[in-house]
Amino acid sequence: MRAARMLLPDVFSATEAPDMFFLAAAEGEPHLVGAAAAAWAPGGFPVEVHVVSPFRRRGIGRALIEAVAAAAADETDRLRSWSMVGEGSEAEAFLRATGFTRSRRFLGFETDGAKFAPIINVMRRWLERGGKIPPTARIVNLSEAPRFQLIRLVATELATLPATIAARIVAQETLHYDNDLSVVLMLDGKIGGAMLMTRSAGIARVEVNVVAPHLRHGWANVMILDEAARRAAASGLKRFRFFCDEHTRDTINVARRAGAASLGSGLFFERRLGPDQSSSSQS
Repeated sequence: MRAARMLLPDVFSATEAPDMFFLAAAEGEPHLVGAAAAAWAPGGFPVEVHVVSPFRRRGIGRALIEAVAAAAADETDRLRSWSMVGEGSEAEAFLRATGFTRSRRFLGFETDGAKFAPIINVMRRWLERGGKIPPTARIVNLSEAPRFQLIRLVATELATLPATIAARIVAQETLHYDNDLSVVLMLDGKIGGAMLMTRSAGIARVEVNVVAPHLRHGWANVMILDEAARRAAASGLKRFRFFCDEHTRDTINVARRAGAASLGSGLFFERRLGPDQSSSSQS
């Protein structure tokens, strides 16, 4: 466990550890040269792999992925990347080489909050006038949202340990989500989406942006983003940093109209498990 913590520090929270570990050793080496971890999470098991630099490109990472896949095959139908990876990165190349395919792509932006907030608000009011936003939809503070529903939605959509999300929601430290900035969309008593935010150096940062699958690419994205941008501006934060699904064209267009700077693309990957799935599958 100590070796796993050293090789994979990002997969441990203060109160929770992943459910499954595999460690790689090399003959004649006094220390472990690689590790993989997976967590039992809804919607597919997130997996993270690290191989010490001098031992990369020798098949160790692939062997670790195959060990996780074999162990998880009877428990879930897919593996997922533990976190978003940069487009064109070494992590993306590794995931594709081991049978993962891209599941979602996000675009990142940073903009002047004072310019962005009124532009997205015009779009929200246009949707309201057109009857596109259900009358039962409302935005609540993070502290008012049903905690279990929120944790499950975020963990399912982002392949994150439920305990990690729970810890950041209730934590009273620098890692906690800001209750005054974060917003949760409620629709007919159920959570439809959330934007969980932090603040740092005058920047409002979106750490989590999730929308329930049946509400994506429409009014829900606009409503959540409008309220988040308004809160950031009201808090005196000059810059607003966020990301959105590549298919949310309205939000992307608003970002460009506001002169937002691109922060690049982030990707999530998954690998289906089953008798006909292997690392040789096309990616």
